[in-house]
Amino acid sequence: MTITLTNVNSDFLNIIKALLVVNKEVELFKYDEPNDATLKAFDECNEIIKNPKNHKGYHNVGELFRDVLNERK
Repeated sequence: MTITLTNVNSDFLNIIKALLVVNKEVELFKYDEPNDATLKAFDECNEIIKNPKNHKGYHNVGELFRDVLNERK
């Protein structure tokens, strides 16, 4: 069993950790808050989803990779 937690208080986290002692099959993953670069990327993705006509679309993966790789230079 895998339990994924985000934004939990320490009391709840301690209860979950106690489960780990009782049941060795339980895995616990705790994720940190996303950093500013990740949040900015999420915003950019949401903008593309909301306004797809304002952004270039691709039907060819090779063309997509060429544009992405050229953007990084």
